[in-house]
Amino acid sequence: MKVYDKNITGWGNFPERRTKVVSPNCIDDLLEIQKSRTLIARGNGRSYGDCSYSPDLTVEMKNFNKIINFDEDSGVIECEAGVLLSEIIYKYMPMGWFPAVSPGTKFVTIGGMVASDVHGKNHHKDGSFSNFINWFEILSSSNEIIRCSREKNSELFHWTIGGMGLTGIILNVSFTLKKIETSWMSVNNIANQNLKETFESIEKNNASAYSVAWIDSTSSGSSIGKSILMIAEHATASCLSEERKCFEVTKKKKKTIPFYFPNFFLRRYIIKIFNFIYYNLQKIKKGHLLSWDDYFYPLDNINDWNKIYGRKGFFQIQCVFPLENSKLGIEEILIESSKAKHSSFLTVLKMFKDQKSNISFPMRGYTITLDYPVNEHTKSLVPVLEKIVLKHKGRFYLTKDSIISKESFLKSDIRLREFKNYRLKMNLADTYRSYQSMRLDI
Repeated sequence: MKVYDKNITGWGNFPERRTKVVSPNCIDDLLEIQKSRTLIARGNGRSYGDCSYSPDLTVEMKNFNKIINFDEDSGVIECEAGVLLSEIIYKYMPMGWFPAVSPGTKFVTIGGMVASDVHGKNHHKDGSFSNFINWFEILSSSNEIIRCSREKNSELFHWTIGGMGLTGIILNVSFTLKKIETSWMSVNNIANQNLKETFESIEKNNASAYSVAWIDSTSSGSSIGKSILMIAEHATASCLSEERKCFEVTKKKKKTIPFYFPNFFLRRYIIKIFNFIYYNLQKIKKGHLLSWDDYFYPLDNINDWNKIYGRKGFFQIQCVFPLENSKLGIEEILIESSKAKHSSFLTVLKMFKDQKSNISFPMRGYTITLDYPVNEHTKSLVPVLEKIVLKHKGRFYLTKDSIISKESFLKSDIRLREFKNYRLKMNLADTYRSYQSMRLDI
């Protein structure tokens, strides 16, 4: 195994840090690696911030990429942690199976999905990925391979899901796919003039399988929270015309961003123009069919889309508020974002259902996501947003974080003390560390 020095980032290209990187090929390699180093496992590098690289050693799991077994009757799949979600979709969608829960990109590893306990546009109905995990195998700090499920080694099972790789190296995962009739999505867009209408639309359409609201972050005053709510169902075969195939799964020819945009590109007036065009194009789409790729993964159709934020990169803040505080908290977030010199380029609002978990992000309420290019103006907004989240008893999503303060993070989630105690009790804290875990004192 070759160990080499490398400057590395997450998908947000911020922050950039120095680390030693190794790409093991087998279990024996991993056993050797763990003897004398602190480390963190890394999948495909699609988490936004500094959670998947370590000050000492970053272990790339890309060579653990085999699908071990698939049951065509039940949809249960067993695979290694480095398998990409995209591979599973391309292979099993033609058989009528699709991920029961998916994040906003298909280029994530299954191990990363466990460590982040990813959620999707259907959390209000189906919850997060953890609801569909049957078991996984993990390499512990004592170099044991431990199989974990809700019944067996359940404590490690529940702390690993959403635990950001800080409990061990995930090796193999068994989870269940969802049966579908076609690869098409039946989508309806609902235009809303303000935040009150947006919340009303989300709650009125709560029975829809998928629901996500795009928010115009440049709107202000009586239009704050202006949005397009996109609700969807998996289309049935009876919805399709004769010339349209049930399963269209061919890989598209993608556009590529060939260079980093200038750091000044995403100014407020440019975002305002983009939002005006996008809102007016989307509001006329009342009922239509979209391919699975265009609905679930629109940004995947553009290679290196993260370059539009410039060489300094971008950061994302995703927070969730308990239901009783959601409307006030999100309104305050949008008001402060609207005041900023740089508006959020992509702002998304979703509803979460109740979820019991040791350390996963979701809770019953609303979650909002905001993206900002890295500069002094946007960084000065972060403490303001942190105060709002704490004021309304919200918490932050670590998979997207690269910038929140240790003080705010520790105050935002009372479960962290128990997680830290568990890591100490099981002798995990001296083996598994990321730049993020050290920055936030996890």
